[in-house]
Amino acid sequence: MTVFDDVVADPPEAVLMSCVERAKAAGADVVMGLGGGSSMDIAKLVAVMLVSEQPLSELYGIGKVEGKRTPLVQVPTTAGTGSEVTN
Repeated sequence: MTVFDDVVADPPEAVLMSCVERAKAAGADVVMGLGGGSSMDIAKLVAVMLVSEQPLSELYGIGKVEGKRTPLVQVPTTAGTGSEVTN
């Protein structure tokens, strides 16, 4: 198990890419988002980017992800953002 705990509020692209690289290096086969909206949003993107060749710039928007993603588990620890159920 690898833990990535460098997520900040409204994380910049560098945080996402660091998480993707760490997950790839660990050979992650499941991604878990634990926390608030930013953590869960990063988890969603990591789950896609682990197996997709799509660049990040093509992933913005509803229905833009092509293909599959790594299995994803979302565990919200805050209320209000709804990130655990949104695209």
